[in-house]
Amino acid sequence: MVKISVVVCTLNRERELNTLLENLRQQTYGDYELIIVTNKRLRIPKARVIIQKGRGLPNARNEALPHTKGEIITFFDDDVLLEKDYLEKIVKVFDRNPDIGGVTGRIKPREQDEMKTGLLGKVMGFYARIFGISGFFVNQKHIGKVLGSGFTCSNFETVKRQRDVEWMSGCNMSYRKSAVGKTGKFNERLSFYYEDADYSYRAKKAGFRLVCTPDAVVDHLVTPTARDSLPKLKYNQLRNHRVFFYDNVYMGSIVRKVRYMVARAALFLPVMLYSAYIGNSGLLGSYIKVIAGWDW
Repeated sequence: MVKISVVVCTLNRERELNTLLENLRQQTYGDYELIIVTNKRLRIPKARVIIQKGRGLPNARNEALPHTKGEIITFFDDDVLLEKDYLEKIVKVFDRNPDIGGVTGRIKPREQDEMKTGLLGKVMGFYARIFGISGFFVNQKHIGKVLGSGFTCSNFETVKRQRDVEWMSGCNMSYRKSAVGKTGKFNERLSFYYEDADYSYRAKKAGFRLVCTPDAVVDHLVTPTARDSLPKLKYNQLRNHRVFFYDNVYMGSIVRKVRYMVARAALFLPVMLYSAYIGNSGLLGSYIKVIAGWDW
């Protein structure tokens, strides 16, 4: 059996963590070690608990990496629920495909509001395709794709067959130890958004094949516990988009730089519409702050 190192990073969400731990105990595949990175001392049976010295999710994952012993390293958010055969399915994908360096599973779909699913959603989807926007209130239908503008398309809930992707969702992503060794550390300039895209996209550029499998299924609850406000989250998302673009996508291309600038300018309309739709003017304010280069 291939041993897996399961890494869970958590911050002030003990209820969610305990639910996930119980979920892991029910897995059909039991040959794994469990590493928890947290900001406080916790007593968790059969787990290595690491007290985080730095700050942010990338830092927490970096603190876990030296302690992993598995041939496969799997990262979970603390607010996910796995189908009982999740780990078993992940191992099978790696076993059957020696050329694969990373695997992410199908995320169960969440209910979306009418703005994203109704007529306005279709219009905004067309708008997004024209201007290269995705993942920021409007989405393009590509699965696991990185656009030339630096925005990412997820749609991992729609995958029906195993397929190659350009990035993987951080709520559930697994790597071969060799891929982690060559990709290096997580980018600690990023927090909460794009740190997963940054790492997986770097792994792909390093020559490792990434796939999304519909067989390993996860429910990402996206619990509001200990999360920042929506305006601040979107501020961080757009700020981190800039870092991700220049570090990974730009590569000195004038065409991509133009796509990036056009997409960020065009984002004003969907942000304004969504702000009005949910009655939260702070969203528009967060967009203006990032574009203007102001601190939060």
